[in-house]
Amino acid sequence: MDYASIATPESCYVDFCLLPLGTGTVSVAEDIAEVQKVLMASGLKYTLHSAGTTVGASFLTWLAGHDLLAAASARMGG
Repeated sequence: MDYASIATPESCYVDFCLLPLGTGTVSVAEDIAEVQKVLMASGLKYTLHSAGTTVGASFLTWLAGHDLLAAASARMGG
C-alpha cells in the first residue's frame, strides 16, 4: 500500500482517557480539570464521559488540539 497517497480525513472522532501511570495516585481529577480547560479554550467540540473524553473535529484541527493537550500534560509532569 502506498501510504503517501492516503488522503487526510475531513473529520474524525477521537476518544481518549487518562491513566495515572507512575504518579503514586489513582486520581486524575486535576488532570481532567486541566484537559477540560484546554478543550474549552481550544473551541473543540468535546464530551466528557465516565470512561474518558470524545472530541469531534476536522483531522487537522484535532492535531492542533492534541498539541495543546500534550503541552498541558508536559506542564503537569506527564
